[in-house]
Amino acid sequence: MEIIKRAFACEIREINEEQRTIWFVASTEDKDRCGDIIRVAGWSFAAYDLNPVFLWAHDSSSLPIGKCIERKTEPGRLLMKIQFATTEENPFAENAYRLYKGGYLSAVSVGFKPLKKMPLNPDDRWGDLGMEFIEQELLELSGVPVPANSNAIALMMKGLDAEDAAQGEPLKITDKRRKNLPLFPSIDGTEELAVGISLTKAEHDAL
Repeated sequence: MEIIKRAFACEIREINEEQRTIWFVASTEDKDRCGDIIRVAGWSFAAYDLNPVFLWAHDSSSLPIGKCIERKTEPGRLLMKIQFATTEENPFAENAYRLYKGGYLSAVSVGFKPLKKMPLNPDDRWGDLGMEFIEQELLELSGVPVPANSNAIALMMKGLDAEDAAQGEPLKITDKRRKNLPLFPSIDGTEELAVGISLTKAEHDAL
């Protein structure tokens, strides 16, 4: 199953200290750092409502630090009201709550399964590689320290489906057009790998 994570330096709307709740802008229709847009009208909450957890850094192996108790939408925005666990329930949740309340943290990240997506610019093969997510299923919401997630790129391969990724290693782009592609260093630092481009072997050999 393809799981995508997107982090936002969010706007904290309201803090209720008595209830230990914070309203977050969890997602917007602004283009993110990967060049993608998530349509607010496309969110499905059927799975999430069965287990509305607020995790830390998408760590599903650890106890949640809170839960979503309410949500609403505004034009181009998804808002979620998070209630943080008490110190007795999860001591780390208290740390996270205080850091959000104090302004030291401000980012949250949605983890979701894409149901329907399409390229933003299907005719621009070497330029804008962004995707428009039209329908998506929310799996979890996480607090994160920074509005970026390198694992999101590694898991998603920026529009490269898991089926395609399973066919082989990422292809090396040697053409001069690689200057327009998002590049990441290889492990040994000697090569550059293009992330987010899907090529057949014939297309690669023709470069």
